[in-house]
Amino acid sequence: MKNDSGAIIASVAIGRINDTTCELRKMYLSVQEQGKGIGKILLQTAISKAKDLGYLAMELKTNSQLNTAIELYKKFGFQPSEISEKDKNADCDVAMRLVL
Repeated sequence: MKNDSGAIIASVAIGRINDTTCELRKMYLSVQEQGKGIGKILLQTAISKAKDLGYLAMELKTNSQLNTAIELYKKFGFQPSEISEKDKNADCDVAMRLVL
């Protein structure tokens, strides 16, 4: 998503984990655009697309310092799940999962 000047202000993607599960990826929203409901729209769009593609669950990994994002995920029904040591070493210390 770009602003009127053409600068990228937001992004979201989903990636296939297996036939039934995808991962929320590349969810980004610039600080200046936060608090305007754009994050909700991004997440709703990703969830809707995942359902359209036939996925039954969505997972994500994030950092515990991103409190606002984690609260948004919780509002959409994401639940804590187990994080791997590999992900912890990549600065992702929180894993969450949503049954679609």
